[in-house]
Amino acid sequence: MKQLTCEMCGSTDIVKQEGIFVCQICGTKYSVEEAKKMMVEGIVEVTGTVKVDSTEKIKNYFEMAESAYKADNKSEAEAYCNRIIEIDPQNYKAWFIKGKVAGWQSSIANQRINESVQCFSKAIDYAPTDKKEDIKSEAAKEASNLFISLVLTSCENFSKMMQTEDLANSIIECATKVKEYALQLFNKCGVTPDKYEQEIATCINNTAVNTFSDVIMPEYENDNGGHPSEYALNDLIEKAGYCSSLIKAAIDFSDNDDLGNSDRYKNLIEINNYCINSCSWTKEFGYENAAQGALGGIALLTVGI
Repeated sequence: MKQLTCEMCGSTDIVKQEGIFVCQICGTKYSVEEAKKMMVEGIVEVTGTVKVDSTEKIKNYFEMAESAYKADNKSEAEAYCNRIIEIDPQNYKAWFIKGKVAGWQSSIANQRINESVQCFSKAIDYAPTDKKEDIKSEAAKEASNLFISLVLTSCENFSKMMQTEDLANSIIECATKVKEYALQLFNKCGVTPDKYEQEIATCINNTAVNTFSDVIMPEYENDNGGHPSEYALNDLIEKAGYCSSLIKAAIDFSDNDDLGNSDRYKNLIEINNYCINSCSWTKEFGYENAAQGALGGIALLTVGI
């Protein structure tokens, strides 16, 4: 394939106008015969009615994309990748970098997991035969780190903010999406990163256990000067339900982790037992008080490592 490069300014933005070729940068004009002599080999894109070489342009965009990525400017890196893809839709390197930056720009409100997976898939499809296995391995590793980070972010929100049903559900929804898209990508890559499922399941379990032990239980036990009210009891039971649902999600996520799931089932039992023991009430002089025998804490809750 051929291209035209202006001899005066080096631009490849040359358009045929009324039978002659005109550089759009410096205005230099070339006859048809002159243009033929200037043709060189390279990757081409169409500008007007003339095909021009974009090899150097792609190289520059790629260097800028890599530089932006290393500087943690992911939106800029994505913009340069998009420019490359506009010129060369089968540029596997651009698709791979876009897969990374799209994924790492995800938020709880705007998860770009599917987009990231699709970019990685295109990178695998377009990679040359001698590079394909390397791209598969790198894509699986990168996606695994991304998926774990997304679940961890959801878990941190639940621990640090007020424990609500919406926040608990956001963790479960994130884990469900991650599992769906991870299965899709890892099947294409032919590899599943070591202990990937266990890491996410452990993260969710630990969030539920630590939040219940360090936040929810102390709130209940310290209510009303150590004499929890009925409102505090109802709040305890409600929030314990959120933690239980998270542990169940952790069990479902890593259904092949028998040893880890054994500890997670124990955690479910201990949380439920704590709530049951806290539900003993007596009435004295018109006042309701929670029995204090249940306020000794949970000794057997197990966090993963």
